[in-house]
Formats: sequence, C-alpha cells, structure tokens
Amino acid sequence: MKLLEEEVKKISQIDSFIETKHITRQDEVWGCEKCGSRLGIYDRENDELRIRYRDFFAWWKPGIDGRLKIVCRGCSHINVVRYTNEGTSL
Repeated sequence: MKLLEEEVKKISQIDSFIETKHITRQDEVWGCEKCGSRLGIYDRENDELRIRYRDFFAWWKPGIDGRLKIVCRGCSHINVVRYTNEGTSL
C-alpha cells in the first residue's frame, strides 16, 4: 500500500509540474497530401526536415527556392515541400 501511495504522489508532482510550465510544440508533422501518413517532422526552431524509415535517417535544409519530393510509402503519392523567403510550405 505504501508503494502505491508513493507512486500516486510522484504522478501528482508530475501533473503539477506540467500545469506550471508553458509547453509549446516546436515540431510539425509532415503528412502525405493524399492519405495523411506521416512522411517526416519539420523542426521550425532549427529550420530542418527530418525523415526516418527503419534504418534510413535524413535531415534536409533545402534553402531559398528549394524543394524536396518524397514518395509516400502508403499510397505512392509524390509529396513536395517548397522553401520560400516566407518559410517552408508543407
């Protein structure tokens, strides 16, 4: 019973910690335009696109007027991300 009480106390401390912190999500999921499957993660803070599939990892920083094409593994749709002066359009 004492162990259970200690676990409840730990959980309540975590809960109060989360409530006092302003947590913002920095990363944005890049989903397939057709089926919605996750293609990668865009990190706004570092301005980079990360893609991972099994043992394949890639990071891209395309630059102004650059573009990146990725074929969806789920539906074979060709997805394009374009980089402009205003930022990245996923």
